[in-house]
Amino acid sequence: EWFRRFAQGVGSPLPVSPKALAARLRGLGFSELERFSLEVRRQFILDIPEADLRSIITRQLQAWKGRSSPRGDRGAATRGRPSPDETLAANPD
Repeated sequence: EWFRRFAQGVGSPLPVSPKALAARLRGLGFSELERFSLEVRRQFILDIPEADLRSIITRQLQAWKGRSSPRGDRGAATRGRPSPDETLAANPD
């Protein structure tokens, strides 16, 4: 459902089905999905009138590939960024 609304919000038909897009981004949290969609929309607007949504989505999927991986029962954890616990340990003040 979320990806279907995302497709409507872009204002151009998606080159992939919402179901396929959901499968590619499985494991991301809502805020990460929102950030992905904002990046796609932003790039689409910046590229008008030559905007190629297929290319934009492909580039964004490549950029997001591997950003999230399951971490036990804590759900998705973004790779490359410290966990809140690690951040607190590094900055106790």
